[in-house]
Amino acid sequence: LVARRREPLEDRAAALRAAHGVGVTTLSADVGRDEGLAKVAELAAGREIGLFVHSAALSTIGEFTEQGLATHDALIALNCRAPAVLAHHLGRAMVARGRGGIVLLSSLSALAGTALVAHYAASKAYQRVLAEGLWEELRPRGVDVLACLAGPTNTPTYRAQRPASGEWEWPPVMDPAAVARETLDA
Repeated sequence: LVARRREPLEDRAAALRAAHGVGVTTLSADVGRDEGLAKVAELAAGREIGLFVHSAALSTIGEFTEQGLATHDALIALNCRAPAVLAHHLGRAMVARGRGGIVLLSSLSALAGTALVAHYAASKAYQRVLAEGLWEELRPRGVDVLACLAGPTNTPTYRAQRPASGEWEWPPVMDPAAVARETLDA
Protein backbone atom coordinates (compact mmCIF):
# COMPACT_ATOMS: atom_id res chain seq x y z
CA LEU A 1 0.00 0.00 0.00
CA VAL A 2 1.29 3.43 -0.92
CA ALA A 3 -0.09 6.73 0.34
CA ARG A 4 1.22 10.11 1.43
CA ARG A 5 -0.07 10.04 5.01
CA ARG A 6 1.51 7.33 7.18
CA GLU A 7 -1.15 7.03 9.92
CA PRO A 8 -4.18 6.22 7.70
CA LEU A 9 -1.91 3.98 5.62
CA GLU A 10 -0.86 1.96 8.67
CA ASP A 11 -4.48 1.82 9.90
CA ARG A 12 -5.60 0.38 6.55
CA ALA A 13 -2.74 -2.13 6.55
CA ALA A 14 -3.63 -3.30 10.08
CA ALA A 15 -7.28 -3.71 9.09
CA LEU A 16 -6.33 -5.78 6.02
CA ARG A 17 -3.98 -7.97 8.05
CA ALA A 18 -6.65 -8.60 10.67
CA ALA A 19 -9.51 -9.19 8.25
CA HIS A 20 -7.67 -11.37 5.74
CA GLY A 21 -4.59 -12.76 7.48
CA VAL A 22 -2.31 -11.42 4.76
CA GLY A 23 1.02 -9.67 4.77
CA VAL A 24 0.87 -5.99 3.88
CA THR A 25 3.84 -3.76 3.11
CA THR A 26 3.34 -0.02 3.36
CA LEU A 27 5.19 2.92 1.89
CA SER A 28 4.58 6.55 2.72
CA ALA A 29 5.33 8.38 -0.52
CA ASP A 30 3.86 11.07 -2.75
CA VAL A 31 3.58 9.51 -6.24
CA GLY A 32 2.92 12.97 -7.61
CA ARG A 33 6.67 13.59 -7.19
CA ASP A 34 9.63 11.88 -8.84
CA GLU A 35 11.04 10.90 -5.43
CA GLY A 36 7.79 9.11 -4.57
CA LEU A 37 7.73 7.25 -7.88
CA ALA A 38 11.35 6.18 -7.31
CA LYS A 39 10.46 4.88 -3.83
CA VAL A 40 7.65 2.77 -5.30
CA ALA A 41 9.96 1.36 -7.98
CA GLU A 42 12.56 0.53 -5.33
CA LEU A 43 10.01 -1.19 -3.09
CA ALA A 44 8.52 -3.14 -6.02
CA ALA A 45 11.93 -4.41 -7.18
CA GLY A 46 12.14 -8.13 -6.59
CA ARG A 47 8.48 -8.43 -5.51
CA GLU A 48 5.73 -9.98 -7.55
CA ILE A 49 3.07 -7.30 -7.75
CA GLY A 50 0.03 -9.08 -9.14
CA LEU A 51 -2.39 -6.15 -9.16
CA PHE A 52 -1.62 -2.45 -9.45
CA VAL A 53 -4.48 -0.09 -8.57
CA HIS A 54 -3.88 3.62 -9.11
CA SER A 55 -6.49 5.45 -7.05
CA ALA A 56 -4.53 8.55 -6.05
CA ALA A 57 -5.97 11.73 -7.51
CA LEU A 58 -5.93 15.47 -7.18
CA SER A 59 -9.30 17.05 -7.71
CA THR A 60 -9.89 20.75 -7.54
CA ILE A 61 -13.19 22.52 -7.94
CA GLY A 62 -13.17 25.99 -9.37
CA GLU A 63 -12.65 27.99 -12.50
CA PHE A 64 -9.70 26.80 -14.58
CA THR A 65 -8.17 30.24 -15.03
CA GLU A 66 -8.54 31.09 -11.34
CA GLN A 67 -6.36 28.17 -10.24
CA GLY A 68 -2.60 28.63 -10.20
CA LEU A 69 -0.30 26.86 -12.63
CA ALA A 70 1.31 25.02 -9.72
CA THR A 71 -2.06 23.41 -8.99
CA HIS A 72 -2.45 22.41 -12.65
CA ASP A 73 1.08 20.98 -12.71
CA ALA A 74 0.42 18.96 -9.53
CA LEU A 75 -2.81 17.60 -11.02
CA ILE A 76 -1.00 16.43 -14.17
CA ALA A 77 1.80 14.88 -12.11
CA LEU A 78 -0.55 12.84 -9.91
CA ASN A 79 -3.45 12.12 -12.26
CA CYS A 80 -1.56 11.56 -15.52
CA ARG A 81 2.17 11.08 -15.06
CA ALA A 82 2.04 8.84 -11.97
CA PRO A 83 -0.33 6.21 -13.41
CA ALA A 84 1.62 6.15 -16.68
CA VAL A 85 5.01 5.76 -14.97
CA LEU A 86 3.76 3.11 -12.54
CA ALA A 87 1.80 1.19 -15.19
CA HIS A 88 4.95 1.18 -17.31
CA HIS A 89 7.21 0.04 -14.47
CA LEU A 90 4.88 -2.54 -12.91
CA GLY A 91 3.37 -3.55 -16.27
CA ARG A 92 6.78 -4.53 -17.65
CA ALA A 93 7.23 -7.03 -14.82
CA MET A 94 3.69 -8.36 -15.32
CA VAL A 95 4.29 -8.84 -19.04
CA ALA A 96 7.55 -10.66 -18.29
CA ARG A 97 5.64 -13.04 -15.95
CA GLY A 98 2.72 -13.38 -18.35
CA ARG A 99 0.13 -12.37 -15.76
CA GLY A 100 -1.10 -9.44 -13.73
CA GLY A 101 -3.64 -6.68 -13.59
CA ILE A 102 -3.75 -2.91 -13.72
CA VAL A 103 -6.69 -0.77 -12.59
CA LEU A 104 -6.72 2.97 -13.19
CA LEU A 105 -9.38 4.70 -11.12
CA SER A 106 -10.77 7.14 -13.65
CA SER A 107 -14.14 8.84 -13.26
CA LEU A 108 -17.45 9.35 -15.01
CA SER A 109 -16.19 12.89 -15.48
CA ALA A 110 -13.80 11.40 -18.07
CA LEU A 111 -16.72 11.20 -20.49
CA ALA A 112 -17.43 14.92 -20.81
CA GLY A 113 -15.88 18.27 -20.10
CA THR A 114 -17.55 19.86 -17.12
CA ALA A 115 -17.33 23.41 -15.82
CA LEU A 116 -15.41 23.88 -12.57
CA VAL A 117 -13.70 20.47 -12.90
CA ALA A 118 -12.45 20.80 -16.48
CA HIS A 119 -8.83 19.88 -15.78
CA TYR A 120 -9.75 17.01 -13.43
CA ALA A 121 -12.13 15.63 -16.07
CA ALA A 122 -9.41 15.92 -18.72
CA SER A 123 -6.93 14.04 -16.52
CA LYS A 124 -9.46 11.28 -15.91
CA ALA A 125 -10.10 11.06 -19.66
CA TYR A 126 -6.35 10.54 -20.04
CA GLN A 127 -6.49 7.62 -17.60
CA ARG A 128 -9.51 6.11 -19.36
CA VAL A 129 -7.86 6.27 -22.79
CA LEU A 130 -4.55 4.98 -21.41
CA ALA A 131 -6.32 1.99 -19.83
CA GLU A 132 -8.26 1.25 -23.02
CA GLY A 133 -5.07 1.20 -25.08
CA LEU A 134 -3.15 -0.85 -22.54
CA TRP A 135 -6.05 -3.32 -22.31
CA GLU A 136 -5.72 -4.05 -26.02
CA GLU A 137 -1.91 -4.09 -25.93
CA LEU A 138 -1.35 -6.19 -22.82
CA ARG A 139 -4.22 -8.68 -22.76
CA PRO A 140 -2.58 -11.06 -25.26
CA ARG A 141 0.40 -11.06 -22.89
CA GLY A 142 -1.66 -12.09 -19.84
CA VAL A 143 -2.15 -8.69 -18.25
CA ASP A 144 -5.68 -7.40 -17.63
CA VAL A 145 -6.19 -3.63 -17.65
CA LEU A 146 -9.31 -1.80 -16.56
CA ALA A 147 -10.38 1.80 -16.15
CA CYS A 148 -12.93 2.23 -13.37
CA LEU A 149 -15.31 5.06 -14.21
CA ALA A 150 -16.88 5.71 -10.84
CA GLY A 151 -19.26 8.53 -10.16
CA PRO A 152 -18.97 10.77 -7.09
CA THR A 153 -17.65 8.50 -4.35
CA ASN A 154 -17.69 9.11 -0.61
CA THR A 155 -13.96 9.57 -0.08
CA PRO A 156 -12.05 12.05 2.09
CA THR A 157 -10.96 13.94 -1.04
CA TYR A 158 -14.55 14.22 -2.29
CA ARG A 159 -15.81 15.37 1.12
CA ALA A 160 -13.00 17.96 1.38
CA GLN A 161 -13.86 19.49 -2.02
CA ARG A 162 -17.61 19.69 -1.49
CA PRO A 163 -18.63 23.29 -0.74
CA ALA A 164 -20.40 23.77 2.58
CA SER A 165 -22.98 26.16 1.10
CA GLY A 166 -26.05 25.06 -0.79
CA GLU A 167 -24.70 26.78 -3.91
CA TRP A 168 -24.65 23.57 -6.00
CA GLU A 169 -27.00 20.62 -6.20
CA TRP A 170 -24.82 17.62 -5.36
CA PRO A 171 -25.67 14.13 -6.60
CA PRO A 172 -25.84 11.14 -4.27
CA VAL A 173 -22.43 9.59 -3.70
CA MET A 174 -21.25 6.02 -4.23
CA ASP A 175 -19.95 3.80 -1.45
CA PRO A 176 -16.18 3.16 -1.86
CA ALA A 177 -16.55 -0.53 -0.92
CA ALA A 178 -19.19 -1.01 -3.63
CA VAL A 179 -16.97 0.70 -6.19
CA ALA A 180 -14.08 -1.59 -5.23
CA ARG A 181 -16.23 -4.73 -5.42
CA GLU A 182 -17.65 -3.84 -8.83
CA THR A 183 -14.21 -2.96 -10.17
CA LEU A 184 -12.54 -6.13 -8.96
CA ASP A 185 -15.46 -8.23 -10.23
CA ALA A 186 -14.96 -6.65 -13.66
